[in-house]
Amino acid sequence: MHGEQNTPDIDREKRDDESPLILVADDDPIIPLMVNKVLSTRGMRMHAVADGLAAIEAFRQAPPDLALLDVHMPGADGYETCARMRELGGEDACPIIIMTASDDAASVQRAFAVGASDFLTKPISWTLLPHRIRFVLRAAEAARQLRESLRRSEILFATSAEGILIVDVASRRCVDANPALCAMLGYSRDEMRALEWRDLQPPELYPANVEQFARCAGIESGRLEGALMRRKDGVLFHADITHNLIEIDGRRCLAGFFVDVTEKRLADEALMRRASHDTLTGLPNRALLLERLAQALKQAQRRTARVGLLFVDLDRFKEVNDEHGHAVGDLLLKEVADRMQCELRSEDTVARLGGDEFVVLMPLLDNEPQPCTQLAARIVGALGTAFEVSGHTLHIGASIGIALYPDDADNAAGLIDCADEAMYDAKRAGRGQYRRYRSS
Repeated sequence: MHGEQNTPDIDREKRDDESPLILVADDDPIIPLMVNKVLSTRGMRMHAVADGLAAIEAFRQAPPDLALLDVHMPGADGYETCARMRELGGEDACPIIIMTASDDAASVQRAFAVGASDFLTKPISWTLLPHRIRFVLRAAEAARQLRESLRRSEILFATSAEGILIVDVASRRCVDANPALCAMLGYSRDEMRALEWRDLQPPELYPANVEQFARCAGIESGRLEGALMRRKDGVLFHADITHNLIEIDGRRCLAGFFVDVTEKRLADEALMRRASHDTLTGLPNRALLLERLAQALKQAQRRTARVGLLFVDLDRFKEVNDEHGHAVGDLLLKEVADRMQCELRSEDTVARLGGDEFVVLMPLLDNEPQPCTQLAARIVGALGTAFEVSGHTLHIGASIGIALYPDDADNAAGLIDCADEAMYDAKRAGRGQYRRYRSS
């Protein structure tokens, strides 16, 4: 199987090296390769298996520090594998993250119901993955320590760098808070004990915050990302909250572990956007296009659907640059991007590859190609209308090539090549036109 190793090797690695060991179970060989690439630079090791049964056996022989499980695997799916690991390891077993392309409420609920510590949707953000894993590892360790403290009737969380809050499930009143959370929120410990959960969030979120608390109290453990919280002085901030159900003196309580992620959230959003979007037009770039195209092809395979790809090349754009300069050309490209976006369906993507080349991705098409040709005709018409830029009336146009999956190619690179070739056919036909790909 892809990426599978002998479990005795895991055991030897665990003894010789105390760096975190991550068990990755996914039948897509690309995922373990990418996970290993990002984790190895962060001082973490990886062991990969390609099915659920192999993951269970690896867990039985040498439990990892964290397990990363895909939902759809041969042998045993991710939910079944997670449930079996929990049976083998108990509540103090390693944290488990379940990965899936589905982010519906039922999938999330099922993941946490079988004991998952966190839920990760595909496509994966490789920039954020190691931070996510580190956060889950820290949260799992904090939760383990807290459970031990509660078993000894001693809540020893005063030195935790993360904010910790204990809330009574029945009354939703705060039972206790550690110094880190008091500092984060601006309340004293006594003031915290007089508050309810809803007092820590903006009043305009009521009753949504009550429903949110009920959902958290309905599962053994889970995570809220970027929850909007309110300090004593009214200032709002975002927090990642890992929560676990615990029992204190016969009362069901919710233990929450808080990390203020306001600055990191803003920085990560800016970084991710720069990495995945064209800086001039704000459109997705080639990398994000390829990621969405790969996802669209997988969806089409599962649903026996088509995928359309339009390769758009501007006509007479070089003349605009030569005559009016690159500053005017850049403004024109922004106008082109805006006009193209106005013609798309909500599920479509238009990306800028560079220069005056754009690609439109149309996922989940029916058996007829008309939506592609209709969109191509609208784009030709929209870009054939004069542009007013910096006091100049500019006339350009567009030549468009159309390719369809699986009719013309069965992979991303082939589909782009076919659309590119069809675009040149449109150019040769006199520009300002569109053409379907025709195999020679």
